[in-house]
Amino acid sequence: MSNLHRVESSGPCVSRSAQTHRNCLRYRRPVVAFKCSRIRTFDAALLGRGRTNPKRSGVALIVLLLGMAVAAAIFLSVLKLVAVERQSVELQQRRAQAEWLAESAIERAAAKLAADEKYNGETWAIPAKELGGRDGGIVAIRIDEIAGKADQRTVHIEADFPDHPFERVREIRDRILHLSKGTKP
Repeated sequence: MSNLHRVESSGPCVSRSAQTHRNCLRYRRPVVAFKCSRIRTFDAALLGRGRTNPKRSGVALIVLLLGMAVAAAIFLSVLKLVAVERQSVELQQRRAQAEWLAESAIERAAAKLAADEKYNGETWAIPAKELGGRDGGIVAIRIDEIAGKADQRTVHIEADFPDHPFERVREIRDRILHLSKGTKP
């Protein structure tokens, strides 16, 4: 047993040489073998005690907490990015719907002007059921005469979708329509 020492322990016999094991059996007490440079009992190894450097006892916990903080920050960043992207897509959908409502309002104004030259506009409320969604829209149509041109009218359109004061997208269009029968705007 050159650099091995025998220490009594409540744990089982763990030996690195046959001589130490024979001594364990002879005295009927558990013996743990270890090198002199690193004195550590078997029970302490199982329980995590008896570290060679007691200053490093909380390093693993600190590293774990830092890793969890970084992972949480990345998760929250991705979550915020998804929320911003969702809002962007909803805004694009609202803008497209407002553009379609404005174009429909121009066609509606042209049809009403073809039927009645004295038509001067209206406020057209479109319920959500007609649009096939959860939100309705509202379109303001205003018809103005053009000075010196009796066969033309200026159509001013303001289409709001959805019909909500804070979430709406407003599309504004101005077109000149000819009153001649048989021609399209």
